[in-house]
Amino acid sequence: MKKFLVLGLILTVAGGAFAQFTFSGQVWSGVAVVIPDGGDAAVMLASSEGTGWRVRLNGNTTFPDGNAGAAFRIQASNTATAAIASSMEFGFTWFKALDGQLTIRAGRIDADGRGYGTMAGVDTDNGIHVLSGLRFDFDASPEAAVAIGIAGGSAPGAVLEDITVVFGVNYLVPDKFRTVVNFTTAGDMAAALGVRFLQVEAMGVGFSHLSIDAGFFNLSDFFTFGRIDIGQRIVYTGVEGVEFGARFLQQIPLYLGADAGFNFYFWGIYNKGIMNGFVIPRFDVAFNVAGTLPAAGINSVRNVWDSVPRGRYNGNMVLGIRPSVQIRLRGADNRSIELAYTGVYGIKGVEGVNHAFSVLLTVGF
Repeated sequence: MKKFLVLGLILTVAGGAFAQFTFSGQVWSGVAVVIPDGGDAAVMLASSEGTGWRVRLNGNTTFPDGNAGAAFRIQASNTATAAIASSMEFGFTWFKALDGQLTIRAGRIDADGRGYGTMAGVDTDNGIHVLSGLRFDFDASPEAAVAIGIAGGSAPGAVLEDITVVFGVNYLVPDKFRTVVNFTTAGDMAAALGVRFLQVEAMGVGFSHLSIDAGFFNLSDFFTFGRIDIGQRIVYTGVEGVEFGARFLQQIPLYLGADAGFNFYFWGIYNKGIMNGFVIPRFDVAFNVAGTLPAAGINSVRNVWDSVPRGRYNGNMVLGIRPSVQIRLRGADNRSIELAYTGVYGIKGVEGVNHAFSVLLTVGF
């Protein structure tokens, strides 16, 4: 499949029938001063992506008739050990059939479960990560679309039974409804499903987003070592320029001796901004009752947990707060500087407070 992808991209670049590639990208980096409880202050690189820095390059091209093309995303970042990690997030060729109603993608179609949705949950916590394969998008009507994806992969030298297979289905009504079901043989098999409603009214209140998703893990021995993760997201934008949101996540292990986990996260953003939209205030609150802390950067969690020694706080009751302001650089919507304070407070099972002051830079091109 990798050879197929590389060949497709080469043909895309070399073929005179294709238009030229268009490129875009982003760079994230910054500096944080972290003051751990009982320890010395430390200065480190930080970014809104949960790493010290990240560089991303996107490219896409399309035939002049609009019936075929290709797209890719590559990125590099530093890891917790200061090593440099690089990856191709996605890279595929595509073409249309059946008078444009069917779009077929081939290659690495959805690397992190967020780019194109077929393999992801409706939220990023419980999505199935995909490797290389095929995706079929069928536009049944202007009001609805169905996407089906199948992918596979293995480590070099792996035997047949070690090959990972992923299958996903996504049904979408634009701006109204989406439901996703997917399955993978990786990690002793797992499945995810979810439903998202947009622009709905509940209990007399209008919400821009309501969703619930679930992940089922270790299906091969589910009733002995399995786990269920259930998540809910609510977003309210009924006040002009203001967004309020909440994300809840419950971790339910099925094996003896394991503790259930529960954490939730709230945020408020004044998107309209002050000073003619030049400054965007935001306030985030995260509360981990028990269980594993959410991954950095997932589901708008931002950097509330980034300065936390996770091995110390996992499984304990912890509160995190993060007031911040984003300063938009004039003349560019995708360039900004963010100033933030993060405080993480041990409540039960662990004591102490971690503080962090950060200056984060985002530059798009």
